[in-house]
Amino acid sequence: MESSITTTQINLKLPSPLMSKAQQYAQDFGYVNIQELIRESLRQKIFNEEYKEEYVKEILDTKKQYVGDESSMSALLELAEEAMKYKNVKK
Repeated sequence: MESSITTTQINLKLPSPLMSKAQQYAQDFGYVNIQELIRESLRQKIFNEEYKEEYVKEILDTKKQYVGDESSMSALLELAEEAMKYKNVKK
């Protein structure tokens, strides 16, 4: 089965101390290699805001099924805020 995603190779220069720290981090946290760490880091930076918005929307939509009225909106927003704090800590 062939993947439809194309990739582009890049060359990246890092200061030696940063490279050493990145290699140690990759090893300590079970990354196959530093490339995997860099790819994941980029995904988190690029898609994190989009993911947060979807997460909050999902919580609000779920809670509206149970609450449903306009007067509860501030409570829902507080819940979403707390959920975001939890989600950020969990990562």
